[in-house]
Amino acid sequence: MAVLHEGQKLGPYEVKRLLGMGGMAEVYLGVHTTLEREVAIKVLNPAFNADPTFPLRFRREAKTVARLNHPNIITVHDFGEQGDIAYLVMELATDGSFETRAAALGTLADLVRELGPICEGLHFAHAQGVVHRDLKPENILLTEHERKLLADFGLARIRSETLDISDAGMVLGTPHYMAPEQVMGEDVDQRADVYALGVMLYQLLTGDVPFQGQTFFAIAQRHLKAPVPNIANVLPGAPAALDQVLRRAMAKRREDRYESVPAFLDDLRRAAAETPALPVGRTAVATASRSGAVLVAPSGPAGSPTIAEEMALCGMCGRGFRGGDRFCRGCGSRREESVSVAAALPDMPDAPAVIPGFTVSGVPQRRRPSALSLWQRALLAVAAVAVLTISVTGFWLWHEGRAAALDVPLSGVTTYIYDHLRAFKSGMTVLALLGAFYAALAMRAAVLDPHRLSPETYRRLRQTHRLAGYAVTLTVYAIGVLLCIGLFGFKFGSVRVALHSVFGTLLLATLLLKVVTVRWLPALRGRLDLIGMAIDALFVAVFLTSTVPYVYEQLFGSGSGYVPYG
Repeated sequence: MAVLHEGQKLGPYEVKRLLGMGGMAEVYLGVHTTLEREVAIKVLNPAFNADPTFPLRFRREAKTVARLNHPNIITVHDFGEQGDIAYLVMELATDGSFETRAAALGTLADLVRELGPICEGLHFAHAQGVVHRDLKPENILLTEHERKLLADFGLARIRSETLDISDAGMVLGTPHYMAPEQVMGEDVDQRADVYALGVMLYQLLTGDVPFQGQTFFAIAQRHLKAPVPNIANVLPGAPAALDQVLRRAMAKRREDRYESVPAFLDDLRRAAAETPALPVGRTAVATASRSGAVLVAPSGPAGSPTIAEEMALCGMCGRGFRGGDRFCRGCGSRREESVSVAAALPDMPDAPAVIPGFTVSGVPQRRRPSALSLWQRALLAVAAVAVLTISVTGFWLWHEGRAAALDVPLSGVTTYIYDHLRAFKSGMTVLALLGAFYAALAMRAAVLDPHRLSPETYRRLRQTHRLAGYAVTLTVYAIGVLLCIGLFGFKFGSVRVALHSVFGTLLLATLLLKVVTVRWLPALRGRLDLIGMAIDALFVAVFLTSTVPYVYEQLFGSGSGYVPYG
């Protein structure tokens, strides 16, 4: 079911009709009601709002493309949010995608001429620090004047940003065009796009992508281990220089690839100059096949191995079994010792259940990169027991009186807690304040630090941010909810105590709002930075109305004494 309907208004734009649908977004024809200009309106499916990374990625796509002013990169006119609908207004490309145009290419010279503007736009993006990460013919649009536009920057990686919304270790992209390091969930640079260019070049030359399979893991295995097919075996007459361009562009190690798109394009033009009239495309391959000139048929869907063949790998050397092989052709091991592709790639992260352009079913959910480790969980559990013990003991004794502590086990510890209750509470407030500031600083370092941090460093920042956040929330609620809402009791004996109770109550409510926003209110996630600043400010207010007066009394004395929890 479409997200929008004809005639619906989004700001100054009126929706006309649906142009296309993807896995995460839909594109509509729209009109600016004042300027009467036709535009393309890309709308994120509201179903993805439940995961905060999707709206963030969508907003970042708008900012990313807006900074790329180039004739071969799609222009962004506007971005807005209306209710739970986020929309991106872009230049309208009315002549389809490069995927259909590619089928009409006749010669190698035509192919190189068509790739030129695409390479120029991609190189400009790289010069601005943007890596596309999802380059394929479907993401290259054509205007009515046949201008090619690089589009769909939803998975783009910005080198100057430490924060990668996709998370370190996540496999993102379209499987047939993914570089080996992208398949492995590693950090990528412009050479991943060069690899995708190599895949596109092979596809334009032959009509098929070089690595095919019926499962994501089968395709991934071939990207990681299978050699690049010799183009001369599929397209007779292709010069050796063209095969060298393909092999270098699709090298397994990024260090062996072209460092830049212009270097790739220069070598491709020199290779094409040898045989500019060489027929290319699916028709040329089919003609060569009928004439018997093809030495090795391209691995199209009809000739693809079965799923069982794709998933059977030798447990000793990793070589795949074929047909009725009983023994491995690489090391001679029995087939019974074979393992699945997934098990043969122990360092490869689990693929997400849905990948743009490809669906993988029955794949286990990936563990969050920032999930707490076992020792961190244990530390948090110990802290929880300690905080709750102090709070419950103090609250009980405040209600029953100090004499009640003499009749319980560990009476010395219990009375010590009672006698130093305010010191414990002040200490926990200080720890909560420090934890809150550390959590804020850790995330801001990950997002705003101009230095490029490694994915592992970013993962650890996210991990410690979560640990500090849990610890702070636990501490605040333990010394807040258990103690009559306010952090030191709901007692209005003085202005300080009244302010302290009010600030403590607001702090609890704001922490609860943050949890609810992250989990269940996607429409408010754009205000998480404001919520975080409010939490920090309330922590300071609580600190100033509790711990500071307590320290002052300890240093300079006070004749009035104090009442526990008062």
